[in-house]
Amino acid sequence: MFNKYITATLFLAILMSVITSCGGEGTQDITTQTGTPLDETAEASWIPDANYGGYKFRVLNFESYFNQYVKIDLAEQSGDMLDDAVYKRNRKIEQALNFTLEQVLMPYTQWQTDQIALLDRVTNSVMAGDDEYDAAYIQPYFKPAILTEGSLVDLNTIPELRLDEIWWDRALNSSFNINNKQYVATGALQFMPLDSVWVLLFNENKLDDLKIEYPYQLVRDGKWTLDKFYEYAQKCTNLNGDESFKWNASGNSVYGIAGHTSIPGAMIYSSGYRFVEPDKDGYKVQLSSEKLIETLTKITKLFDEKSGIIHVDNGTGDDPSGYLNVFRNRRSAFLTAQMSVLSEYRDMEDSYGLVPLPKYDEEQEDYISQAGVSAQMLVIPVTVKDLSRTGNIIEALTHESYDSVMPVYYGVRVEQKGLRNEDSIEMLQLVRDNYGLESAQVLGVTSDYINALTNMVQKQKSNAASLAASNEATVRAKLDELLKNFE
Repeated sequence: MFNKYITATLFLAILMSVITSCGGEGTQDITTQTGTPLDETAEASWIPDANYGGYKFRVLNFESYFNQYVKIDLAEQSGDMLDDAVYKRNRKIEQALNFTLEQVLMPYTQWQTDQIALLDRVTNSVMAGDDEYDAAYIQPYFKPAILTEGSLVDLNTIPELRLDEIWWDRALNSSFNINNKQYVATGALQFMPLDSVWVLLFNENKLDDLKIEYPYQLVRDGKWTLDKFYEYAQKCTNLNGDESFKWNASGNSVYGIAGHTSIPGAMIYSSGYRFVEPDKDGYKVQLSSEKLIETLTKITKLFDEKSGIIHVDNGTGDDPSGYLNVFRNRRSAFLTAQMSVLSEYRDMEDSYGLVPLPKYDEEQEDYISQAGVSAQMLVIPVTVKDLSRTGNIIEALTHESYDSVMPVYYGVRVEQKGLRNEDSIEMLQLVRDNYGLESAQVLGVTSDYINALTNMVQKQKSNAASLAASNEATVRAKLDELLKNFE
């Protein structure tokens, strides 16, 4: 069971005081941003009693990443509430510890190529023996070997980092603690992991027209399940005079769901199923079971494009026929999307709500949301000369971010047209309290197998048992190799 971090009452009290506005993007070349301390900062008892003599604390990071919030620092205040909260956080901690935060930015323009380039930059810096970065935000999914090749510090060896505290993403981080070694972590300092979490949006106007109850109470009652989601999607599916549900940009058909091609994997995760889990003998591999077969059967029903239950693709916000615009243009009742897309719908005419992905059944205890497998995570290169200093700075920034920036982040995501109700605020908090990742997928052990299951679902096939049998040896070999490298 995941821990609940903030009470609903406190969360609502903080959140309702937040006002938001829009912000902009940065430059296109690799640049360095250095902040200037503020004249006034509040003291906090938890800030360490340390003075780092104006040290430049360097963090390698992407400049931008689709519409997800990856910023660590800004050169100045912009009037955007989230940007300004980040700016004030940094200046407060800089002044308290007497250092300067320096963000080294790399542009992001091309999928996979740029992710690997950033990873290589960390590795090459370490191999050259350069103390070039105090920390970096990387996406290990694109090069899992970086965790075991000797380039990174085991974060468990830095006592100043208190990864079991609420300002860190404890559930997500725990899955990357392998053989008591922790090379990556996420927390409130950087918001990409939370921005990447898969959620469901629903068009409130559509449900009103059909006199269908919003699913908020079902979530509260523990009854928002895969079966119930299918029931809702089926009720919302309508040809509206079209001859078929085959996509036609000028057509009138309404789909139950607009979905991204990768959502089956997130739904398996939200059902509570794990392909690799720690047990008393080490790690258990379970590529198939009766529960998984049943889960896949339920998900496959949701992916029946011919019946109009879903329109699925991997289109971006720029694609007029992509799943994001299918929902925007009232051609679907539900949308499976990452949290970051909420900012895309500020000008949407209809009101919409947010709920977590459904549970497997009512017996499942928690709603569990999956972060994007390519989420950025914090690492510290082994070339860092003063790990205590690095630990204190990262810990202080993360703690302060949880206190002062996280409420503003929620406000930015919630204070949109149609998502200004306490129900959606409550659901957003539920997602925050219960999201994570299966490290085996991110680190390449089960990624190919999960991709194969996703393709199976999309093709409306039911060959999970044979897929499991054909992948068993490969997955076990990859797991053995990973664990050996973590010894």
